[in-house]
Amino acid sequence: MQIAVKPGNPLAIKGVGDLTRVGVIGLCGRTVPCGVYAASVLALNKTNVPESQITRGTDAKATLASVAVGDANAAIVYVTDVRAAGKAVSGVAIPARQNVRAIYGVSVVRGSANRAAAQAFINYLLGQEGQATLKSFGFLAP
Repeated sequence: MQIAVKPGNPLAIKGVGDLTRVGVIGLCGRTVPCGVYAASVLALNKTNVPESQITRGTDAKATLASVAVGDANAAIVYVTDVRAAGKAVSGVAIPARQNVRAIYGVSVVRGSANRAAAQAFINYLLGQEGQATLKSFGFLAP
């Protein structure tokens, strides 16, 4: 997870604790994965942001957009989404000991009519070339 801020980080946000002083922050909905991960980051850092200072997006892209368009001063979203946003936002890293890892599994679906192709895709993802591609988009190795 990463803190998305306005380009140039005009509020000088350095970490999760700073989110209590910057006004409105963007978080994903409570029950969607990015919202659950963000809540875990806040809890891990013992950071309480009043609900009145939170705008909630339906997903990570909507939450990130709240920063890009000025509806929020910062947001907690996936590193990959901050990277994908390009110059629309800047990212503030959250140190590993203060962060959580978003983990998503991959598997061949039972009963798949395309088992061989699905397994080949998984092999690609877990192989050197696939891992390099995923890394270029901000994903960590399994």
